[in-house]
Amino acid sequence: MLNSDIDLIEEQNKQIGEQIKHHQKLAQMSNAEKEVFTKNLQQEIDDTKKSNAEKESQITNIEQQMVQIKDSCQTMIEKFRESQGFKLSVASHMQYDGDLVFNENNVTLYLSELEEYISNFITHLA
Repeated sequence: MLNSDIDLIEEQNKQIGEQIKHHQKLAQMSNAEKEVFTKNLQQEIDDTKKSNAEKESQITNIEQQMVQIKDSCQTMIEKFRESQGFKLSVASHMQYDGDLVFNENNVTLYLSELEEYISNFITHLA
């Protein structure tokens, strides 16, 4: 137990030593070096913000596509439900409430209903 405590204390001392070296290095930097370092950090921040904005744009685009998929899926399923010849035997009837949001968690459930209707339609045509 003492050996593990000693190892832990040695690791903490090593980390503290590294922090001291880092702070000493920062203290020894000239103002010009600090300014360059600051500019580099600001550039990293700007790049990160730009990357985040691009990701947000991608997310918005995907959300819009999911809404389009939902609307198309809902329209087709309503048409199949209105017709008398198509019944579900495997998939469940899904609800398309106004607050419904398609996402990666539920889209397969809704598409499985549509898939079964389409499969029945293909069989009917054959």
